[in-house]
Amino acid sequence: MTSSAADELREALTRLLSERDTLLAEIASIEQNLGEKHESLADLNEKVDALEKSLAVLQPERAHELQRSEPDPEDGEEDEEEAPAVEEAKPPADFSHLSRQVAVLGILAGAAGPLHYQEIAAIAGAPANSVTPNLSNLKYRDLVETTDPGKYRLAPVLDLEDEHAVNEALRAVAIAIVDDQQWDILDAVAGMDERLPFVGFEHFRRNRLASVTATRWANDRLTHAMMKELLERELIEVYHTDNPRNPDFPTAAIRLTPEGLDEIAD
Repeated sequence: MTSSAADELREALTRLLSERDTLLAEIASIEQNLGEKHESLADLNEKVDALEKSLAVLQPERAHELQRSEPDPEDGEEDEEEAPAVEEAKPPADFSHLSRQVAVLGILAGAAGPLHYQEIAAIAGAPANSVTPNLSNLKYRDLVETTDPGKYRLAPVLDLEDEHAVNEALRAVAIAIVDDQQWDILDAVAGMDERLPFVGFEHFRRNRLASVTATRWANDRLTHAMMKELLERELIEVYHTDNPRNPDFPTAAIRLTPEGLDEIAD
């Protein structure tokens, strides 16, 4: 290749890289603007809610008329689909002490698959319009990504710093769930221990924990984090017992510690 041809290729490459940088900057600006719009929308929704409550007190009949004529906020939005029903009737835990962004990130890190933003809001026990700005911000930071319209999942590739943030958020969510459901989990272990020769660690984690804590959306990372939290609190302990299916390989089982038994008694 001649020197002039190489120079032309370098110039073409420089132009393309410059165009790419420009497009990336425009995309980042759009994402940031979208997050700001979501925040503005959340503020407006709060003001609307406050005014509607005031109107309901002063003029109940007029308030009912407005509610009947109010358009569906999802109508006309092509990028959002109707949210599937959330399996749990109530949130699995109280996440109100966590920052909304930590709760949202932890939920997605602990989810078995993509979740609709309304599902995330239901799990977090928060209004959807307060969850979407955080999703936009997390997407802007490349921590989450969209799959189908309105659905989000944790980004598959993260750098070490972001991975640390995700793990911290996941742990915070696991702790919140255990805080709220600790007695129910221990009671489930005790009930199985009374009926069965032993309570298998993996059997309980995979087949019982999610239903007890109303976290059927959870993946292995989250259920492991919940079990780890119970172990660190010394409420359960792991021991090895004979495996009737394979005597050569003992199986890991769990049982309540004296502290766990006291928790049930209390």
